[in-house]
Amino acid sequence: MIVFQSNINKPTQGLVAEVLKGMMEHPTNIELVDSYRKIKRQMAEAEARQAVEEFVKEVVATDDYKKALAAELKKDERRKKKRFPTSDLERVKWYIGQKKTSLPAIIPTITHFAKSKDQWGRVGLWRVQAYGYLSGLAVVDGDHVPNVEEHVNEWLQRDDFYDLGIVCIFITPSGEGVKVIFKACEEWGNLQDNA
Repeated sequence: MIVFQSNINKPTQGLVAEVLKGMMEHPTNIELVDSYRKIKRQMAEAEARQAVEEFVKEVVATDDYKKALAAELKKDERRKKKRFPTSDLERVKWYIGQKKTSLPAIIPTITHFAKSKDQWGRVGLWRVQAYGYLSGLAVVDGDHVPNVEEHVNEWLQRDDFYDLGIVCIFITPSGEGVKVIFKACEEWGNLQDNA
């Protein structure tokens, strides 16, 4: 378990906060998140069997889906294993999952990783928490939050908002979760205690 590093300086936290802000405001990332949210929302709205079938037909007809499917089928062919789903519905579910995994990922609590070994003994810069250098920031993550935008707006109006050391609040790509990034406090203990 990693404990909060007391030697992290304020410029490091500021730099990480600026990088986070830049990533969240980058047009490509905004477009990816919007695309993912749209397709996920459409799937959730398609409750009736007929609506799901129509939605699947609509997605299957898009060029983006066709390109992604062709690439995956090529991989399947090279692997000589036919593991890829054959039904359009299962393939569209896979496609939605691919959209989500293509979104940019950030780890605001860690600035970089030291070299370590992976499960096969290869040495590299793997995302292993024990080999991470902490930024001095902590994260609270809430999933399936009803009326998430309403909650975020309420938090922004709090009198003690800045006293809490909050650097960033953002709604997750699904539109159903929220992450709060704040400056960790050494007196509170490790990152988990801070959260």
